[in-house]
Amino acid sequence: MMIKGQIRSELQVFLLIIGGAIPAASTPNWAPQSPIFSAEDHIDEVVEAVRCFDKLKLARDVHLVDLFGGHGALSKAWSKNKHGTVLFDTAASGEDHNIISRDGFFRALGYTLRLVKGGLLAGGPPCSLFVWISSSIHKRTKENCEGDETNPKVRQANLIVYNVLVLSVVAVCRQCEVFMEQPSSSRMFGLKKYDRVKNLFQWSSVFTWMSCFGHVAPKPSILQSSMEEIESLKKKRKRRTTQAATSWATSGKRLWFRDSKGWVSGGKGLSKSARYTTKFANEVHKVWLKGYNAAFKQHRRKEARYKKLAATNMNKLKRALTALAAA
Repeated sequence: MMIKGQIRSELQVFLLIIGGAIPAASTPNWAPQSPIFSAEDHIDEVVEAVRCFDKLKLARDVHLVDLFGGHGALSKAWSKNKHGTVLFDTAASGEDHNIISRDGFFRALGYTLRLVKGGLLAGGPPCSLFVWISSSIHKRTKENCEGDETNPKVRQANLIVYNVLVLSVVAVCRQCEVFMEQPSSSRMFGLKKYDRVKNLFQWSSVFTWMSCFGHVAPKPSILQSSMEEIESLKKKRKRRTTQAATSWATSGKRLWFRDSKGWVSGGKGLSKSARYTTKFANEVHKVWLKGYNAAFKQHRRKEARYKKLAATNMNKLKRALTALAAA
């Protein structure tokens, strides 16, 4: 186990690397660790990282941290409008961006700490073990959204969300916004820990159809965010044209198939269906920018709303994170 001074020195080096102040070759060697990292079990280190970041006076120069962004539609929308972004996804950077490894989590935390006031932490955690198509594996129900936690894959899927929630608490306490998206059949929003954080910060929730933003599939989805303006992303499903329906019916674009025995399996287009369209990314940027441009008034309201969770008070931040871990 690392002593507090050792934690502080290694975190300082790591945060300086993420902030670009020193070369990445100086990455610290963490103490021997389990390959699976639960941030809830290391709340002291998370709080120490926040304290170190502020003590080192590192720049808050990022407007978007795009968690699990895949091909980076959100990042492209922000970059196009000259807003600083960081894309955090294993598809782009491998194990460095594995949020359930120690280095990966603290890298994500460092990026989150770089968010400007009013910046956005956006995430659509992998939904593959939360949606109905894999229900025979995860065994989640409305009454038990945590599912079969004797299955290591289910435990890891839950842990990804729990680590994202820790980042979300830190982001909101530093007066940043949070945005989450999942297919409507996902049980992720029903996780007890997630529900606790959502209710604590009074996040807004809307139901929408991704086909209204140019997605090839109808894809009913749920969006939840600290941004009240997401109500404008609520859309009613439009009747598809004959051409669109024909395209959707072709085998190359089907998301799933049911065989003669009733078993369901994913189609070729299943993995690509998780990608956001350019239109959707631009609409999310527009929603965020509306609030960001009114940042002064907005953050004055939020300072009062989150007074008990102000990021400048590390003890209160720690209590918020501890409450999450105890959920």
